[in-house]
Amino acid sequence: MAQKSLPTLNVAALVENDNGTGRKEYCNMNGSNSMQGWLTLVGSLAIIALVLTAFGIMLGIVKRADAVNRVGAILGIVIVLVLAPGILAGVWSAMSLWQQISLVAIAVIVWQLRRPRRQPRKRRDD
Repeated sequence: MAQKSLPTLNVAALVENDNGTGRKEYCNMNGSNSMQGWLTLVGSLAIIALVLTAFGIMLGIVKRADAVNRVGAILGIVIVLVLAPGILAGVWSAMSLWQQISLVAIAVIVWQLRRPRRQPRKRRDD
């Protein structure tokens, strides 16, 4: 007896969501992929920094007392770089649209105020 093949479903069709407005939304998995890439990059940089610190200890370039401080600083930076994007993404997604627009407007205004002003030209009197 031949097996019946099931129709293949598109991934977007599996995750579609009708939010009540008549518009269908599709999940976007790019956020988790970029976060995983960021974690991989930070982890690789941390391993490189720890290996260089270990080489410094073996070659006598870094003192043992300083090595503890350097390893602690490296681990602290890694923790901040790993946690900060997740916290910021969570806060950003929890905001409403008008709050996001207001925050972007404030950032643009602060950026414009930080730019140096053009000085007026001095006129030469002939």
